[in-house]
Amino acid sequence: MYKPSEDTFLLEDCIKGIKGYNALDICTGSGYIAYTLSKNFKNVIAIDIDINTLLDAKKSDNISYICSNSASCLNTKFDLITINPPYLPSDDIDDITVDGGREGVEVTLKILESCKRLMHRDSKIFIVCSSLSNIDKILKLDGFNAKIVKSKRIWFEDIVIIRAMLK
Repeated sequence: MYKPSEDTFLLEDCIKGIKGYNALDICTGSGYIAYTLSKNFKNVIAIDIDINTLLDAKKSDNISYICSNSASCLNTKFDLITINPPYLPSDDIDDITVDGGREGVEVTLKILESCKRLMHRDSKIFIVCSSLSNIDKILKLDGFNAKIVKSKRIWFEDIVIIRAMLK
């Protein structure tokens, strides 16, 4: 299980004041962000690829957990979507909690594509990324207006939070 770390807390800083009806947390890991969302949203769905992680995730009455590698299994519109995906560049996927593909964004791009149809015109997505990854591919993804809203230097990389909305 991916335990809450600096990237999790940076994401939390970006979303903690946002309120709404439906929220989605993809790559939920420990469920820390889903639990944070559950305080300001009526319904929260938390998705992770690892069933064992979901069994151990933080629980709340208004959080539903789904085992999946994307949001393609959903049909609901969400006010807020958070994604803390594996984002480190890697030729081989040895550790699904950190390996994000050759450029570090392949997993993220797949997830973002699955989210487009779940958004309304005011929906926001917050995505955790690393400066070691090809962040430009996310910032320039067709159909989204995206920008970096927060960053923090941690050891050898900058952890960045990208906010994206539909064009």
